[in-house]
Amino acid sequence: MKKRTEPPGRKEALDLVLGRCGTAASETVRLEDAAGRILRKAVAADRDVPPFDRAVMDGWAVRSADLKAGSARLSVAAEIPAGAAWEG
Repeated sequence: MKKRTEPPGRKEALDLVLGRCGTAASETVRLEDAAGRILRKAVAADRDVPPFDRAVMDGWAVRSADLKAGSARLSVAAEIPAGAAWEG
């Protein structure tokens, strides 16, 4: 075998590793027994959960200039429901 002077490229390294790995057998297990296991193929939900519009995140936005000496009275400028964009 020829001695290497440089590490293999990404594809060659992946081929080397995968060439030495076997394929694990698949089995079906109950969801309760699946913790800590590895999926053999991708899983997709057949419905949205929860089944209504929801925000990926919620919170408040403020400008530091509006906060004087650690106390300020702020008002709500707008309520933006899930799926809507700020237009202010």
